[in-house]
Amino acid sequence: MIILKKRNKGITLIALVITIIILLILAGVTISVLRGEGIFTKAEQAAEKAKYVDAKENLQLMLFGIKTRVITEEKRNTRIMDCDELEGEEGITKIKYESEGSLEYAFVTYRDYIFKVDDELNIIEDEKQEGILDDIIAGGGKYIYNRGQISEEAKSFIGLNDVNSEYAINSGELYMNIIQSGNNNVFLGTERKINLANYTKIKCLVSTGEGLPLAGNCFYLTLVNKQISNINEVESISYKSKIIGANETECVLEFEIPDEYFDKEGYIGIVGVLKDIHVYKIWLEKSETKVLYDHGNISQEVNGFIGTNDVNSEYAINAENLFMTTKAGYGNNLSYIGTENKINLTGYRKIRCLVSTGDITQGYSGNFFGMAILDVQYVLNGPMYRQSRTIGANQTQYNLSFEIPEECRNDSYYIGVNGCLQNVYVYKIWLEK
Repeated sequence: MIILKKRNKGITLIALVITIIILLILAGVTISVLRGEGIFTKAEQAAEKAKYVDAKENLQLMLFGIKTRVITEEKRNTRIMDCDELEGEEGITKIKYESEGSLEYAFVTYRDYIFKVDDELNIIEDEKQEGILDDIIAGGGKYIYNRGQISEEAKSFIGLNDVNSEYAINSGELYMNIIQSGNNNVFLGTERKINLANYTKIKCLVSTGEGLPLAGNCFYLTLVNKQISNINEVESISYKSKIIGANETECVLEFEIPDEYFDKEGYIGIVGVLKDIHVYKIWLEKSETKVLYDHGNISQEVNGFIGTNDVNSEYAINAENLFMTTKAGYGNNLSYIGTENKINLTGYRKIRCLVSTGDITQGYSGNFFGMAILDVQYVLNGPMYRQSRTIGANQTQYNLSFEIPEECRNDSYYIGVNGCLQNVYVYKIWLEK
């Protein structure tokens, strides 16, 4: 009699361990992909937007109730001071009246959002609040600080005081104050470096108290490669805001990220020189862009590139880059490569280029890079060249930005690049709003 042995069909310990490892790897990849595409971030932003919309709708219902009572019971039109009836309502924390020209508005703080209300008790679409949320969501922005919530990337804020200043990190705001007159600073900065890749602006939502004699009336942003440890270091690395006055409410300040930090990391800090500064939000934003050229890919609007050389220079339009060089030993000579078609610059503020450079020629060739905005084709040394800041030799992946003149922002022009260095490679050209 033949006895057949029954095989054990159960899973072995080794197979179980391997299965668990594979599942963990797949889970890690999935989470990484979700984070990479910003799905978690977008969900948080959508939730914030929903909270704002809900608060706005509820406040408008309360205002409509006041309006109905005034018209039916008091037989009159509404006036701005009717907003006083909101006092004591749940979620209402502040009502403030301000004049803008001949008109007066109420600024109602409800559920930590500030809404602008007119004398007909309608909420005005206020760019100070609505724009902040919309820009971040639509533009793929990133919060550093949001009414007490500090991003995981920033981790926390570190402060420094001058002798006559003070700071506090409160539950809903960053607070800075100059105690008495004089040129004194107070500083708050991120504990960790912030990844600035693909972002073009840093914005802050602030309010200010009373101004001080000699203390100035601006706001500062710092962006540095190392943590600031001394308050005296602040002024040399600060970027100054537009002039702001005393008693500014919900003032949005904007700072351009400088070229040297484009696609890099840096500590972000804020500096105060006024009394009672409240910082509610700090965030990064991306600008709307139009790519003209990207590593060999030419946009349909450009159609193609056309080049011209000075006697001691040469150019080439390669598969991956635009190439220009000035031959060694010669003076001021240029290679120029420009778009075949005119480009519509309407609404755009900057032209950016991603380049690398080789050796500087010996002589008078300088060490700058140029951008041309021209009304005619094939022009070397055209009337509207924009010179970059000074750049050196052997630069790799170097970002340059050029301001588009106001007079060119509502029309179409030929866009060109020119080099006066040896071995200039242009990888990308794009417009920014």
